[in-house]
Amino acid sequence: MRNELLSIGEVSKMKNVGVKSLRYYERLGILPPAFVDPQSGYRYYSMNQMVDIDVITTCISLGIPLKELTDYLHPHSVLDIEPLLERGRGIAVQRLRAAQAALMQIDEGLEQIKVQNELKREAGPYCRELDEKLALMLPWEGEAFDAKRYVAAITSLYGQLDGLGLVPLFVQGMARFPDGAHAGWNVVVEVCEGEALCGAGGYAGSAKPRKSERLADCSVFENGAVLGVIPGGMFTGSRIVEDGFTGCFETACAQVGEARVTLALEVWDAETHVESYVVELLERD
Repeated sequence: MRNELLSIGEVSKMKNVGVKSLRYYERLGILPPAFVDPQSGYRYYSMNQMVDIDVITTCISLGIPLKELTDYLHPHSVLDIEPLLERGRGIAVQRLRAAQAALMQIDEGLEQIKVQNELKREAGPYCRELDEKLALMLPWEGEAFDAKRYVAAITSLYGQLDGLGLVPLFVQGMARFPDGAHAGWNVVVEVCEGEALCGAGGYAGSAKPRKSERLADCSVFENGAVLGVIPGGMFTGSRIVEDGFTGCFETACAQVGEARVTLALEVWDAETHVESYVVELLERD
């Protein structure tokens, strides 16, 4: 039986875990040696304890405090692995969603930069086809643009995203609808639902998850925000560059047609002066 045990050095080498760490696990009571030589004090471990070490190192990588692992001990200091792994799985899923959300935001941002770099070479109005967009919207009161009210509205929308399980996608600005439930001007932030990120196969960067059924029956949220759809299709577009944020939006809003779906979206452009702003004006019949 003794010949089947592994010395602490052998375990350290096999699992790439320091001897000091193994001794610390022992002091905590989460990994007591299977046998301690009473004369030499050498510690030995059984092969089935290697699984416990794998679980412990996984918990460490997930940020679960080692001292909390003592809450998962059976009698005789044996780890109750199943609930511990369930807890670890929950943490891993949360991190996966966060990583997928970040990947999707990065991909969307890179795509927007690529598109805008191409559009700014256009001499005049251009045609641009847009996919349907899911957006969190806040109705705008009045016609005149005001930068402070706009920033407050954007801040309010972003403040609600986590609570609704929504992920922002780097597209924000003003949208005007000639009729329907969202008629008039709205401050908008394009979003997707976070729960869609871990669907079948997860987000792979090839397509953005769209609206699921979870929020299909919801309409108005805190502060009057609404989850709605910006229709896709072929838009006529132009880029407006002004020295001043308010002036940029005022110029865009002054050019809109009353009977058209209109988007006035913020554009980041590294080549413009720090005090200059770019708004993309898009209109669709």
